[in-house]
Amino acid sequence: MIMIDDKDIEVAARLDDKEYYDRLSDNDRCFFEYGFRRGYNRALKGLFHPASEVPRNDNGEVLAFSRIFCNRKLYNMNAMLDKTTCNTYQEMWEEQVYMFQLSDWIFVDELFDLITKGGNHD
Repeated sequence: MIMIDDKDIEVAARLDDKEYYDRLSDNDRCFFEYGFRRGYNRALKGLFHPASEVPRNDNGEVLAFSRIFCNRKLYNMNAMLDKTTCNTYQEMWEEQVYMFQLSDWIFVDELFDLITKGGNHD
């Protein structure tokens, strides 16, 4: 067992991220990157809604995207409803999902909250 004294902990805490990363062994870098990816994906998982879920039309704008084609599209849901020839709101959304191969979406307000409040989107 290796003991690390308080002085070593303070020095490590002051290191720049790149310096720290450069000091890791190849094996440790793999675990570091894997942990980062898992945490990042887990954080995003709760933010995005699947395209199969129809967004409420009372919550303004929606940013939708396709993981397949890397498309992204901004929708003003109320304005779209006025312009569509579809019979229902759900039919309109499903048509867009099919046409642009959308995979996920997020309310723009939720996205701005994430950016401005640091992730407190509840």
